[in-house]
Amino acid sequence: MARTTAKQVLDRVDALLPNGYARAEKLRWLAQAEGFVRRELCRETGELPVLTEETELTAAPPFDELYRHYVEAQVHYANGETARYNKFALGFVSPAPADYVGSAPLVASESRAMYDFTMSVSPALTLSYHSQGRVIYWKYADYEPPRSRQIAEAFAAVSGYSVEDTPYASGFAGYKDWFIQNFNRPGYTIEVGLGTSPLPLSQFDGIYSENLGILTYGALATL
Repeated sequence: MARTTAKQVLDRVDALLPNGYARAEKLRWLAQAEGFVRRELCRETGELPVLTEETELTAAPPFDELYRHYVEAQVHYANGETARYNKFALGFVSPAPADYVGSAPLVASESRAMYDFTMSVSPALTLSYHSQGRVIYWKYADYEPPRSRQIAEAFAAVSGYSVEDTPYASGFAGYKDWFIQNFNRPGYTIEVGLGTSPLPLSQFDGIYSENLGILTYGALATL
């Protein structure tokens, strides 16, 4: 089966999602997706070849749809439609048990509630709790709000958790990412516990003990 070319992907993007972005910019976004496939899935190392419109892409049909979804997600992101960016970029484009973000920004009632609450209180700092990994994710893309790294290191010191950049596949327009981008204030995802989610209740006391310092320092850091 013939491989899909970069030109075919960009032509389909323009047909399905009319936009005003330059062809070169969309080709750059497509090169990001192809780089992710080759480095993360094919485990290639070293410098990758320059992507042109004639390049045949690595992912074969039907998996080549991920390229279109990624470029479309970048268009949504560039338009400021950040709620559509995250999992659309990874191909979660229809209802599913997990990761589907909806047909449009803020259509889910819980997303709208979080958005409205955040806009009303305008917090100085946010903590988003997930499980598992005993990790603190503190940064979004190239955004680095004032004191955000310093506070993350303090959280690590009082909890024993490590401070890490958000994994590529987990980033882009989660609550923390949206908050950092739109408020330019510190936002963190705290991954608690170790094991397979859902974590056993037996870990609760240990998790609470580890995170009490984070909660206390987080409150003090906003004063």
